Amino acid sequence: GIKTYLYPAKIRFRRPWTIIQAIFWLKKLVLKENINILHGTMAYAQILCGAVRWITPVKNLWYQHGPVGGVLDIMATCFPYDVVVFNSQYLFSQQEKLVKFGLPKIRSMIIYPGFSDVSVDATVVKNIREKYLSLPQQKLFICAGRLTAIKGFHLLIESMAFIKLNNFEVLKDMKVLIIGSAQLEKDKVYEEELKNMVKKYQLTEYISFVPFQKNINAYYKASDFFVDTTT
Repeated sequence: GIKTYLYPAKIRFRRPWTIIQAIFWLKKLVLKENINILHGTMAYAQILCGAVRWITPVKNLWYQHGPVGGVLDIMATCFPYDVVVFNSQYLFSQQEKLVKFGLPKIRSMIIYPGFSDVSVDATVVKNIREKYLSLPQQKLFICAGRLTAIKGFHLLIESMAFIKLNNFEVLKDMKVLIIGSAQLEKDKVYEEELKNMVKKYQLTEYISFVPFQKNINAYYKASDFFVDTTT
């Protein structure tokens, strides 16, 4: 299996000494285990990994996959990294707008997310389609993820409302599943707003909410289209 290490303390930016302690803990781990590459996801981790990059010969990869442009993102560009990877052209363009303090041009690349082609029980796939599709010509669209505003699920609902307003004939051949659950209290408010939007636009016949699924691959296989609304 893969060795996993859990940092034994809390890290808080309002307590700078906790950051310093974490950096030296990570440095010790890197040298002890002969780690030759660091992979920091998002700005918070890049600040820690970049600091270790300063004091060790280890290479550092920074992965940006969420909202880009905040104060932490700007701070993170102050710390060295050898390559920065994005999961969309949009995030790449947002990163390019950030102030980069004294760093030379850093190698950047975009790696689009993919899906693992795993084996799924055909009966499970058939049951999903039969449950949600009432007409043979209907197409199943799924949009999956944690129900939070930055995932942009409201954009999908607004798009469906636009289709209903302008071309009802297309809408009747569509069925959308929004798959996921809210975790934080503010996200639960957002989830309720989404459901109210569906009622407001009278889309309950065309959009269904499905809670978090462990076997999400079955829904991937059952769908005709996957919609990514993340901005």
